[in-house]
Amino acid sequence: MKKLSTYIALISSKANQSSLSKRLFEGVSWTLIGNVVGKFLQLLAFIFVARILGKEEYGQVGIVRSTLMMFLIFSSAGMGITATRYIAKYRTSNPYMAYEVYRFTQRTVIWIGLIFSVLVFIFSSFIAERQLNSTHLSEALKIGAAALFLMTLSSVLTGSLSGFERFKKLGINTAVNGLIQLVCVVAGAHFGGINGVILGLGVASFILLFQLYFALRTDIELTRSAPKGAYEDRFNPKPVFFKFSLPAILQGLVFIPVLWWAKTYLIDQSDYGEMAIFDVAEQWYYVVLFIPTSLSTIILPLLTNVNYNSSKDQYDKLLKFNLVINIGVSLAITVVVALFSPFIYKFYGEGFTDFRPLLILLITVVISSANNVFGQVIASKGIMWTGFGVNLLWATWLVLFSLLFVGKMQMGALGLAYALLASYFLHSIAQGFIALRMRVK
Repeated sequence: MKKLSTYIALISSKANQSSLSKRLFEGVSWTLIGNVVGKFLQLLAFIFVARILGKEEYGQVGIVRSTLMMFLIFSSAGMGITATRYIAKYRTSNPYMAYEVYRFTQRTVIWIGLIFSVLVFIFSSFIAERQLNSTHLSEALKIGAAALFLMTLSSVLTGSLSGFERFKKLGINTAVNGLIQLVCVVAGAHFGGINGVILGLGVASFILLFQLYFALRTDIELTRSAPKGAYEDRFNPKPVFFKFSLPAILQGLVFIPVLWWAKTYLIDQSDYGEMAIFDVAEQWYYVVLFIPTSLSTIILPLLTNVNYNSSKDQYDKLLKFNLVINIGVSLAITVVVALFSPFIYKFYGEGFTDFRPLLILLITVVISSANNVFGQVIASKGIMWTGFGVNLLWATWLVLFSLLFVGKMQMGALGLAYALLASYFLHSIAQGFIALRMRVK
């Protein structure tokens, strides 16, 4: 016991000696607290939704949500990650420029988000009939168009809070909104079915928008009142957009839309029942992955700030810590979830019996967690066009493996899980090689 106390005291002493350690510890603590609570409540919400709606309608909710997430990539225009990186870069050296970054990203998503939300509303019937093979889902997509606009605005606020390293505020608001979403989504499913679930998501997104705005208000006021630099030190959005934001958008465009296509291909080759089985597996995939993903949101502003303001030694230490924690934590959680996977599916109600897709995606989680770290190296170095090229390879592999496993071999949800495993395995090899080369430069 004495040894344990001594060890804890040593860690505490080291953390207090290092500004980077304190920033990392605070970021990890609050982000994990917020995301653990938020993800658990979200997971609980959709277990209730599955039991209320049944397997077929739950699968339809899943594809509508995936459709909205696909359009979110277009509407957010890479502004969330742009805000994170450039606010982190300038908040210390040039606070007013950090404010200009926020203003640029906010104005951009307002207009682009509005355009894409209107397009989704107008073409909802076409998407439902031609792509989702269910004309009645057009109403859910129309409701989702409003939710899409709200989520678009929130993406910049979330990215800005990360850039300012306000992880405590972000964690608390994530947890609180998880509870709000639970209430809204379950009530929506009970009273309004599929449309009610999407409406519930929209209401929760509306509340989250105000939560994040008030959390960010102090930092925005401080940076706005900071001294303006010389003209040559002012923020120029054009090189930022073409060097960082545009390739970030394109990276998203070769990820979410291709994954969405794979899901619609699964529905076309089988039915919404298989989509429901896959959606449950994918939900748990993201639950296990959320800790590594949360760490990545912390690490990007830290890596960027350290890359521009500190030593290579600090950068390498931060990177190694992130890699070890990501793989270790995801592997530990994967083992636990895999052991309980037969029981997990029973919570969702009748018809949810095939848990094999979940087992395959759990293996994929460990690969993806390491891959996230490699991606943060690419983002922190600002070589987003390279990241786009690697993601384009991933998209090609996913399409080919989906055609093989889901189409030719008719393996349903299990086939799509295998396609993701194979494509992420190849992607991690390619991205890891690039990240290693960038680190040693």
